[in-house]
Amino acid sequence: MRFHALHHTAGSLIAPHADARFVQEFLGHSRITLGLIWLLDGALQFQSFMYSHGFLKEVIKPSAAMQPAWIGHPMISAAHFAGHNLSSASYAPPTSSQSARSR
Repeated sequence: MRFHALHHTAGSLIAPHADARFVQEFLGHSRITLGLIWLLDGALQFQSFMYSHGFLKEVIKPSAAMQPAWIGHPMISAAHFAGHNLSSASYAPPTSSQSARSR
């Protein structure tokens, strides 16, 4: 009986007169929609520009300049630290003739 009262109270807080099936469908569709948005966001993170010095110069540094100093300085420091491990914006993998010349 205690569980029934708790369940009834929780259900009435969500939607007092809603059909339980409608609520379950809504939650299922919401979960799928948020999952698709999450996957799209993840796919956009794999753009090559995100791993270049151009991203630091054109996105991070201007954003840091518009922040208060206590936020902007750590952003600039992180950009300098990350900049050592990034590729150039015009990076292209070496062709077979270029790699043969370097030997």
